[in-house]
Amino acid sequence: MTNNILIVKLSGIGDVVLSLPALHAIRQANPGAKISFLVGNAAAPLLFNHPDVDEVLAIDDTIFWRRKFLGLYGLFWQLKKRRYTSVYIFQWSVWFHFFFYAMRIPQRYGFARGGRSFALTKSMPYTEASGIHDATQYLSVVSEDYLQQDARNLHPRIHFNSIDEENLRHSLSRTLAARYTTWITVAPGGGKNAKLFMPQKRWPAKNFSQLILRLLQDERTAVFLVGDESDGELMKEYGLPSDRVISFAGQLGLSETGVLIQRSRLFAGNDSGLLHIAGAVGTPSLSFFGPTSPSGKLPVWAPHRALYTQEVCSPCYHYGAAPDCPFELKCLTNISVDSAWNAAKSLLEGQSHG
Repeated sequence: MTNNILIVKLSGIGDVVLSLPALHAIRQANPGAKISFLVGNAAAPLLFNHPDVDEVLAIDDTIFWRRKFLGLYGLFWQLKKRRYTSVYIFQWSVWFHFFFYAMRIPQRYGFARGGRSFALTKSMPYTEASGIHDATQYLSVVSEDYLQQDARNLHPRIHFNSIDEENLRHSLSRTLAARYTTWITVAPGGGKNAKLFMPQKRWPAKNFSQLILRLLQDERTAVFLVGDESDGELMKEYGLPSDRVISFAGQLGLSETGVLIQRSRLFAGNDSGLLHIAGAVGTPSLSFFGPTSPSGKLPVWAPHRALYTQEVCSPCYHYGAAPDCPFELKCLTNISVDSAWNAAKSLLEGQSHG
């Protein structure tokens, strides 16, 4: 009987990017299998063109986080009738373990967070900010041997197609971007997905505006703002020149945004999914970490600089949640514009990225 494999990774775009090396390893180990990937709608475009996936099952993943039982019931029976032979559950919550255990899928692989794994047939520990890269931890569920490999050799691959390229080209044609030879993509938002909203992961928008003005000192430079529509609103009050600061926030799909990042000489943004896309497509990146630790999350597949002050209370983010900050987010506000500018200059001067 042909192996019928299900991979489960919902929620954050960045988490899906970091699970892609594990997807490739599963395909290599099972060349004749049918592989389906259960993913949230927001991150699904990362998989539509992926050669290692036979079927993308894109869902409204709030049915899990908000316990929408009617939606969960429908999904349960939709998946059960497909008769999967194995499932790789790249979620930390035991709630997912029980969901797929109830389907009687014979082989169930996943993480034993806090040692809880009795609904799995094979498990590996997951420790946040352990120093082991998240991509490596996902791969360890496939085989423990990957724990011995350098994460830099475990490159996530994102695949765009001609339609993505053409859609971006059409959007660019309505701008003055062609006048400039240095494209820089900036994502001032982030910290938001189907599971949570954490604006406290964001370096202040005012600081981003000051960094952008310094970047524009080079007359060859155009800056593109990306993210969702609300992310674009963050920068409107700072009077940035509209001919050279082009907002695509809320206007591009995820794949088109990925192509734009790929064509840029630098990406600057918070700890977010778009940062991980930059790493996957090989674009140098400047990132800002505060409540979350950069340990295990850096985009090591391209030149990068992560700015992180690590206050006595940081990191405070733990398995998808962070408390309200009583210290005025010093972990982020203490990252100066000067330090960001110096890091950006270093990346721009040290790399030639077409």
